[in-house]
Amino acid sequence: MVSKHLSISGVMNPDNQEEDDFTNTESKPRTEFDIELVRKSLRKLAYNLQKEGRDSLASTLTTSDMELKDNFIIEFKVSNTIQKNSLEQYRIEIVSHLRRTLENWGIEIGSEIVEKDSSDDIQLMTSVDKFKKMSEKNPALIAFQKRFKLDIDF
Repeated sequence: MVSKHLSISGVMNPDNQEEDDFTNTESKPRTEFDIELVRKSLRKLAYNLQKEGRDSLASTLTTSDMELKDNFIIEFKVSNTIQKNSLEQYRIEIVSHLRRTLENWGIEIGSEIVEKDSSDDIQLMTSVDKFKKMSEKNPALIAFQKRFKLDIDF
């Protein structure tokens, strides 16, 4: 059972909730969670961020790949330094939200810039090459092409 206490500083400064999430974390619960629960929690945070006009951070939180590492570390895989800096700038807010919603006060976040392989994104192919690649995935296309006497070399 977790006991709630009232403090003078808490009454005088109710915005101290985030700071409280980073103090005395040893005695607070560390409930297990998976990456899907993290994504769900971040979607809720992103929704609120969008209402506040912080679309860039909301987009980073919802579109970035992430990995759950040991000791409750959530590592975001971002594509540029702007996203990395944004996560670092709002780290306290993000971690506080995750800690409260997932009931785990051991959560930390990190970020890593990953380069996308551009050769996978853009490939120049002729119509014959496209048809061969598509027919490898779906052999019925060959029968379709023969039956309707379709010309794939246009």
